[in-house]
Amino acid sequence: MSTIADVRNLVTLLLVVLVAGCAASAPSPAPTSPAPPRTPTISKASAGTADWRLPHPGPEHAIEGFADRVSVAPGDQVRLYVSTAASSWTATAFRIGGDARKVWTSPEQPGRMQPAAVVQKPTNTVVAPWTPSLTVDTTGWDPGDYLFRLDAPGAQRYVPLTVRTPSNVGRVVIINAVTTWQAYNRWGGYSLYKGPDGLRPDRARAVSFDRPYEAAMLGAGQYLQFELGAVRVAEQAGISVGYATDVDLHADPHLLDGARAMITLGHDEYWSTAMRGAATNARESGVNLAFLGGNEVYRHIRFGDTPLGPNRLEINYKSFAEDPDSTTDPVEATQDWRL
Repeated sequence: MSTIADVRNLVTLLLVVLVAGCAASAPSPAPTSPAPPRTPTISKASAGTADWRLPHPGPEHAIEGFADRVSVAPGDQVRLYVSTAASSWTATAFRIGGDARKVWTSPEQPGRMQPAAVVQKPTNTVVAPWTPSLTVDTTGWDPGDYLFRLDAPGAQRYVPLTVRTPSNVGRVVIINAVTTWQAYNRWGGYSLYKGPDGLRPDRARAVSFDRPYEAAMLGAGQYLQFELGAVRVAEQAGISVGYATDVDLHADPHLLDGARAMITLGHDEYWSTAMRGAATNARESGVNLAFLGGNEVYRHIRFGDTPLGPNRLEINYKSFAEDPDSTTDPVEATQDWRL
């Protein structure tokens, strides 16, 4: 082992294999459906590429974007919202598995600078009031984690997207922790931790998915830092993996029905009541749960809707007394799960 990352990936692989193996002896009845196929891996016919990386990120706002969905089912459409000072740009989608595979490239698109961020008071919620730039059809895309690479002359950024697995029966389900990515995202000046002055009292009390991830994250949230390595190891091991986000766990109480295991990766801190309920019910039905990082299930959140769709506003006051729901719906007040 030459690096700390190598050691971490080996440990992750051992844990993933252990979870998958233990699930075979879970007390729940074996699913009657046929065993799921292994997650697609890179073959000679569709060789992986290193071209997904960003050799030239460029200045902070040279190009940036976000998607109107955190996840889609295969065949769904997703809209990209892109802002750039360049005259033109392109988007390329890569499926990140055992290697990275290019699955789609856009025609050249006209560039435009979108309007400045808007800060909504009193919660200090930052939104990007942009118009859609491009609609992408995911027909034929395998379930998995994807990164759109946005390219303009001298600048590049990512936009992450999860393509959900239609059925998780018999699978080890990887949960992308997008609520935690968004909590730490300071695009537009505010995260759930700090405001523009860098101090906690000025922090946001609600954060929106209707904005890019900040340049320090390369537009990818915390995916590169905490999740990419484990995803690669799991797929290289040939494990039958399912994919979803924690927002999907919130929205679909049956997401884990028949699954062998649910795995959250490096940092999965922000959980709603429905997320916790779905995971608890899955555990009681014999689904194994593995939390591979620290600070898991620590912050209690609830969701709201935005003009772009349901569950795109993440609310967390970090204080029972400060949360207006403490008097109207105290069960959903957003103090920490662990006091």
